[in-house]
Amino acid sequence: MEALKKQFAEKLDEKDRELIEQFISKVVESKKYKKLRDELNERREDIKKGDVISFDEFFKDV
Repeated sequence: MEALKKQFAEKLDEKDRELIEQFISKVVESKKYKKLRDELNERREDIKKGDVISFDEFFKDV
């Protein structure tokens, strides 16, 4: 999937790439994802050490 994203991004001109980056930033910063951002910020050090929770563990409370 990452390779496909990279291939797609490479084909865009700079203006379109910037628009997509702005859109992604707005989605990520939206209220909808606040809980996820907060969880990641709280666990940033654990994540750096590789001490992470599973996908199921995280989303069981969402």
